[in-house]
Amino acid sequence: MTSYPNIFTRLWTAFKPTPVRKTENPLRFGILGAAKITPVALILPANQIPDVLVVAVAARDKARAEAFAKKHGIPNVFDDYQSLIESDVVEAIYIPLPNGLHFEWAKRALEAGKHVLLEKPSVSNATQAAELIALSAKHPNLILLEAFHYRFHPAATRFYDLTRSATYGPLTHVSARLFIPPIFPSTDIRFDWSLAGGTTMDTGAYTLNSVRWLLGAEPVRVTSAAVTKFSKTHDQIDVETTAELEFPPAAGSDTPRTATVEHSLGSSWLSPSRFLGFLRAETETHTLIYWNFIAPYFWHSIRITDKATNVVSYEKVYGTTGWTTYTYQLEAFVKAVRTGEKAPGWITDEELVGNMTAIDLVYEKLGLLKRE
Repeated sequence: MTSYPNIFTRLWTAFKPTPVRKTENPLRFGILGAAKITPVALILPANQIPDVLVVAVAARDKARAEAFAKKHGIPNVFDDYQSLIESDVVEAIYIPLPNGLHFEWAKRALEAGKHVLLEKPSVSNATQAAELIALSAKHPNLILLEAFHYRFHPAATRFYDLTRSATYGPLTHVSARLFIPPIFPSTDIRFDWSLAGGTTMDTGAYTLNSVRWLLGAEPVRVTSAAVTKFSKTHDQIDVETTAELEFPPAAGSDTPRTATVEHSLGSSWLSPSRFLGFLRAETETHTLIYWNFIAPYFWHSIRITDKATNVVSYEKVYGTTGWTTYTYQLEAFVKAVRTGEKAPGWITDEELVGNMTAIDLVYEKLGLLKRE
C-alpha cells in the first residue's frame, strides 16, 4: 500500500536537500545555458555530493545567466559558452542546451579538455554520434556521459538484474512507455525542427534507450510505427509515436526478440493513467514490470507475475533518503572522473551511437526526416 506521508517525505528531502560539506578540491562544473532542468539535474544533486561544486554559468543572454547565478549561488558568470569552456575555473561541463546544439558544444568542450555531462539525446542523428565518439576516443582521460539518469537508481539496477535472473529465463519481449501531458506551448524547443525537436528525440530517447538496455542488443529493424504529428505546419515533428522493433535472438535461440516503445509529449489529460511510465519485460514464464522508472525516488513498484500460477510479488528499492536519479548519476560521473570506474547502468560510447541509430530508424519508418 502506498504511504502518502512517505511519498511527501521523499519528495521534500529530494527537492530541499541539506547541503553537505565539500571536499578540499571538488570537481568544478560549468553550465551552458540556464535551462529549467538544471536545478533538478545538477544544482540540487551537487548540494548532496561532497566532491562537486557548480562554479560557473553562461547563457545567450548574460542578464539571464546573472539572474540564474544569483538565484543558485554560482560565483562566476561568463559572457558566452566558449569563454566558459576555455576557462581554467571549470573542469567539467554540463550541457542542457536544446537538442540541436548538443553536438557542437559537446565537441568544443572535449576539445577544450573538459569532461562532459551531456543531456539526452546526445546529438541529432547517428552520424553526429559516431563523430562525437570518435573525438572522445582521442581524449581517453576525459569522461563523456549521456545523461540517462534513470539507469543509475538502485531500483533500476535491481530491475535490470531481475531481467537477467535464471529464475525467470531469457527475455522474449520488452516494452517501454513514457507519456507527458500537453504542458508545453507550441513554441517550445521540443517542437522546433531547427533544434532537432520531436517526441522521439525527447521521451522517445528514454524508451528506446531502455529497451535496448534491457535486451543488451541493437535493433535489427523497425517493423512498424505510427505517429501523431504536431500539426500541418510542423509536419516533421512527432508529438506521439508508437513503434515495434525486432532484435536478434537470445543466445541459443533462433527466435527474434521484440520490443514496443510508446512515447508522447502531448498525451490527453483525459487519460491520466498513461502518464505513469513503465518498463515491461516478458519471459516464457514471467512478466516483470517496473512502474515509474523515470522518477522512482518518490514512488515506484517492481511487480513480478508468474504466468502459470498468477502469483504476484513486489519489490521496492529506494536507496539513500533524499537522493534522486540525478544524484546517483552525478555520483557515478564524479567517480568515473576520479577513478575511471564506471557504475552499473553506465551509458557506453557504443550505446550513445546505438540510441541515435535507433532514433533514426524510427523516424525512417515513420516517413519523417532524421534530425539535423
